[in-house]
Amino acid sequence: FGIAMMGNHATTPPTEETMASVAALAAWKLGGLYRDPRQEVTLTSSGGGTSRFPKGQTTSVHALFAHRDVGNTACPGDAAYAAMDPLRARVEQLIAASATDVRAAWTADRAALGEPTRVESPTADGLGRSTDFEHGTVVWSPRTGARPVIGAIAAHWRAAGAERSPLGYPTSGEYDVPAGRQQDFEHGALTWTRATGAVGAPA
Repeated sequence: FGIAMMGNHATTPPTEETMASVAALAAWKLGGLYRDPRQEVTLTSSGGGTSRFPKGQTTSVHALFAHRDVGNTACPGDAAYAAMDPLRARVEQLIAASATDVRAAWTADRAALGEPTRVESPTADGLGRSTDFEHGTVVWSPRTGARPVIGAIAAHWRAAGAERSPLGYPTSGEYDVPAGRQQDFEHGALTWTRATGAVGAPA
């Protein structure tokens, strides 16, 4: 995801208006995927063009990095490049100020859910918000709060229509029961049975 600043910033710093706009856009993109602008990410070069690295070589950069960090270019100019760290700090502040219950629930259960695969978005019924992760989803509504839904129970719930199904929104996370695992919803519950792998209403 690239952001362009119009102008020649070799010696002239970007304006305050430009930096505010870039920060807002970066915070929207990174914040929606719960990324820290200072975190180190590993990229693999596709080669060609002005790439600084041959095809297949990896390099580590900040999640919010400049064009010259990976390309043979002066972009975004020395004056703009000098503003990258203040920009990252500004983006961090914007992300922190817009943190949601969905993000908080993911932070508490990150090991089970994995990394985000989709930006936080309204639910299909328009009443809540959700984010998909490698191993599940966190769903929030004003009635139920933010709850993780993972594994076979999540698959069954989605197939039934998710929050628009007769079950409604989740009201708990998964918890142990004698037969396996169970999760509560507004209008019922689903149980995963350890012996068979089947998911259905509790017996």
